[in-house]
Amino acid sequence: MVKPLNIRSQKPREKNRPKKRGVRRILFYFISVIFLGVVIYILFFSSLMSITKIKISGNKNITQQLLLRQINPQISGKYFQLLNKNNFLLVKISRIKKILSSQFVQIRKIEIKKKFPSYLEINIVERVPTLIVCSNNQKYILDENGQVYDKINSLPKKDLIILTDESHRPISLGDYLLDKKYLSYILKIKKIVEEETGLKLKNNFWTPSLISGDIRTETQTGWKIYFNEQNNLSEEVEMLKAVLNKKIISVAQRAKLEYIDLRIKNKVYYKFRGDDENTKKDDNTSNYLEEH
Repeated sequence: MVKPLNIRSQKPREKNRPKKRGVRRILFYFISVIFLGVVIYILFFSSLMSITKIKISGNKNITQQLLLRQINPQISGKYFQLLNKNNFLLVKISRIKKILSSQFVQIRKIEIKKKFPSYLEINIVERVPTLIVCSNNQKYILDENGQVYDKINSLPKKDLIILTDESHRPISLGDYLLDKKYLSYILKIKKIVEEETGLKLKNNFWTPSLISGDIRTETQTGWKIYFNEQNNLSEEVEMLKAVLNKKIISVAQRAKLEYIDLRIKNKVYYKFRGDDENTKKDDNTSNYLEEH
């Protein structure tokens, strides 16, 4: 026998359903707001997301203290008196890069990475000061690529070649004055000459013009040697050795020397002090070079 459905007993339940749904909604919104608040607090206000460690690598001539002096103000204090500047999400990497690049001209490249949740990793690639060029009574430092990156008033402690451009050409920061081949040629002159001949050269070189390729040097005893970048430096030094070993042998002769000119291939010109320019000597060294 089928039991009759009690309709009256279901009506109170149906009436209570909207109330339960409303309570659940309110509870859901309340929990969501609490959750969102906790997330916002953790992300923007909690010390868990604060940059507390900075690792700097690659710096050789710039001290870590100098770098931190520029970095720390960018991660200290608050934005709008509310948000911490050292917050992991709010640290402005591009701004730190810009400030470091503007304050330290010797920096070639900067890489900054944020390591979750509180770590800042900074890698510095420094330019290598390679040569000092003087023009118009101004001194400029070139890096290993031949680019001018700084203007200086006094000479650095590092023992660099000083090249004076007698053409007085204007020089601007950022100019590429020398290509790598030309720069390498200039830097090798002193080293190879001293190693191969025993002569001692001063660090002061000069040129009538960088375009000419002529590089003129002076020995510690006062006489000069002329080179040209279009020639092979090793051959020029062999020519120099040949004339010193065969033509200008004695110390007394060398003391009277004014210059030795190696700028013409397989030819050496030399002049003694007091001689007329038209009486300068020339020596063909091609036979000597062929023998060696």
